Amino acid sequence: MVDNRRLYKKIINHNFSKELIDWSSSRTKYHINDLDLNKMRKNIIKKTKNLIKKPSNISDNELYNYKDFIGSWLGAKVISNKKIIRIIDKLMIMLTGVSYFQFKNNEDYQRFIILIINYRIGFLKLRGGIKEYQLYLENNLIERKKIISYITPSTNHFFRDHIDEELTKLKRYFPKSINVLIIGCSTGGEVYSVAYSLNKLGIKYKILSTDINAKAVYFSKLAKYPMSIIKEVEGNKALELFNKDGFINNIYRKKVYFKVQDLRKLDLKEGYDLILIRNVLKYFDKPLQKVMITGVINHLRNKGVIVLGIQKGSNADINLAKFIKLKKIGEYSFIYDKKTYK
Repeated sequence: MVDNRRLYKKIINHNFSKELIDWSSSRTKYHINDLDLNKMRKNIIKKTKNLIKKPSNISDNELYNYKDFIGSWLGAKVISNKKIIRIIDKLMIMLTGVSYFQFKNNEDYQRFIILIINYRIGFLKLRGGIKEYQLYLENNLIERKKIISYITPSTNHFFRDHIDEELTKLKRYFPKSINVLIIGCSTGGEVYSVAYSLNKLGIKYKILSTDINAKAVYFSKLAKYPMSIIKEVEGNKALELFNKDGFINNIYRKKVYFKVQDLRKLDLKEGYDLILIRNVLKYFDKPLQKVMITGVINHLRNKGVIVLGIQKGSNADINLAKFIKLKKIGEYSFIYDKKTYK
């Protein structure tokens, strides 16, 4: 196991300013200005010192909120021990279905995964290291939920890939009142974007959104967003979507529901007129993608519409178009017909 105390002490003495500015060269993407960078620098040093003194001094929410940055800032080494890597990979597949090797091109995230597993082993005082933690996870539901909330990748964008424009094009395929399923709610940006868009189109709706990550579901239900996120939403949309305190306005929340759900075991006992599963399936290997997309299609009502992602890459959602054999009706949307679907 990595010696966290030695590692963190080394980090505290590091020149954070230079590293943060270098690492955040794409600050616009992460909505970080110079003032915020300095505040974050001080906060992360303070929290790192707290971790050294007593792991329980840092809350679950703080760890969750910092997870997009911790791997790079704390500079953990990417483990090369093949036995340990195999155990980590096995743990991740058991918990989420996503392989550790899926992040082979994202060393920051691999670092974060290693750090958080080491953190939990130390916090729980498991002297047997990762093997003992593996057994602990198998027998402890609360810990499984906790670690899933840390290691599950999540992004939060409002109106990503112009979803409002895509739904406008699809309006003619919708009944006047529709049942909507959104898979992979993350922290709610996509869900409330869809609610806003359907409201603008004059379509009555009920939306259920699922995620395997209980922490993400919690933040989605909370529906409160920092100014850095709100600023990325177009002017008029932002004024209508958010109130002055950063909460989503009630008109877009009252018919929106959330549920913790593993996509590998999707069974919602209900049919849907519209299903969105965007930029989710790309994290899984192709055999599991096919199992998942088949389960999703089984929840579509006849003449229902499914919207996939458009992210490029070998595992991109849109590559599933050939497999699902549905009629294409939009840039990345398809319609289900029981008579023709096999």
